[in-house]
Amino acid sequence: MSNVQDYPSRLSDPASRRMGTFSYLPPMTPDEIRAQVDWIVQNGWNPGIEHTEPQFARSNYWYMWKL
Repeated sequence: MSNVQDYPSRLSDPASRRMGTFSYLPPMTPDEIRAQVDWIVQNGWNPGIEHTEPQFARSNYWYMWKL
């Protein structure tokens, strides 16, 4: 059996919770974010931002802004 890595998220610590694929990206500079959005648009995708306050992340729908 392979080793399983512990997931360090705690419900009592909002900063440790991760929601969604891109919540695991490292912090990016404005230029890096711009490059990501450019790549998305060049590939025919529609970029968008999903957001909600941390205390509502598990129980509410998230806001969606299309860029």
